[in-house]
Amino acid sequence: MPLGDRREPVPSRRGIVRDCSEDANTTPGTGLPGSDVVISRVPWPAAGGAVHIVARDGGDVLGGVLVTGTELRHLRVRENARGRGLGTALIRAAERVLLEQGHREATLMVDVGNRRARALYLRLGYVPTGRTNTTTDTRIDDEGRRSKCTQTEQELRKTLPG
Repeated sequence: MPLGDRREPVPSRRGIVRDCSEDANTTPGTGLPGSDVVISRVPWPAAGGAVHIVARDGGDVLGGVLVTGTELRHLRVRENARGRGLGTALIRAAERVLLEQGHREATLMVDVGNRRARALYLRLGYVPTGRTNTTTDTRIDDEGRRSKCTQTEQELRKTLPG
């Protein structure tokens, strides 16, 4: 089934989250009646064929995830939009993209201190691979002060159906 033909509802507190199309210009009112959030797939050729999946409510971007190779990267849901099923909907949409591209697994990295995100991934069938990655960055704040930030991420993997 082509990407643009998907209309898969996910319950949310405000109504229905729907996976509507690869067209970034999809607007509320298309797809399922009563829907308020649209999950759109946006091809991103400049990123080597990656696909950016975006959750929007009208003109407001509520979250997104980047799919590149077999990796899900940069999953974000705005704080005031959490708890509505958007993270689950974004991950499921990303997994469908991977399957349609012929991949049979999905991988992602999660900050070891981000318990909420880690719990979501585990609930959706992701399992730790034993691989971790620690990075230290120097950040500069608005006043020009430098600080070091160290982050440790854990790799999780899921075998996709098919």
